[in-house]
Amino acid sequence: MGDLKVLENFVDRVYVTDTGGGHPATGLTLTCTIIDESGNRSVGTFAEMGNGWYKVTDFTPDAIGTWCTEWAAPAGYTVHYPYKEFKVGGGVLADIDAKTTNLPADPADDSDIDTSVAALNTLLTNGTYGLSAINTALTFQQQADAAISQANPISDQLYTVLNTTLNARIISLATYITWATTQPTNLRIVITIDGNTITYTATTPVSATVYYDSLIPTAAAASQSLSTTAFSPYRAFLLEGRSIKVEVAVTWATTQPTPLVCRVKYAKR
Repeated sequence: MGDLKVLENFVDRVYVTDTGGGHPATGLTLTCTIIDESGNRSVGTFAEMGNGWYKVTDFTPDAIGTWCTEWAAPAGYTVHYPYKEFKVGGGVLADIDAKTTNLPADPADDSDIDTSVAALNTLLTNGTYGLSAINTALTFQQQADAAISQANPISDQLYTVLNTTLNARIISLATYITWATTQPTNLRIVITIDGNTITYTATTPVSATVYYDSLIPTAAAASQSLSTTAFSPYRAFLLEGRSIKVEVAVTWATTQPTPLVCRVKYAKR
């Protein structure tokens, strides 16, 4: 049996049948002997429950130890499981009740916890370094296009389209040169990203024709090309880095009064 507490009333029950037919025995006078932890014996008070079941009503161990019950029935009747042991020592019931039933509804002062939680919430919702600020800092935000239209561009002069920008993502590049007298031998976009240089080039560009970035995985960084096909609709972005600068240049024999145009779509954190 499981542990009983000292002074805990326990109802021990037995089932009694007639020995000949095994039928439930009713109306009997049974004897229930209670044996305490020291071996002292006393007769308990029994009561009939009905349909062959009987119980002892005053089994209340008052000391720690092993207690037993012994049941006996008149001749001709059988008590099922007449001997039982009970381990007593789970605590003095009165002492336990005194410590539990009289506890206040809120026994502990948790104001320090409330203060700490409130301080944590303040930190988490802080507009400068809270969760929303962190989320904003980690999210790329679309920027207004960086663009240039340079009149009379000097041959091989690098013109800044997007000045050095931290934590940026290049979405697309587009450029063109209009010429009337001498065809340029080179139109190029130069990107400096985290200290590395990537050059996109169109040799002998057609006048007023728009050229787009074309990232070639097998080509070196200095040998990327500009194409008349726009690939940006088929990708999320072109490049990203902690520091990005975009410049454009044209190479030709004669400076002409026509614009060098370049546009960069980008986002940053």
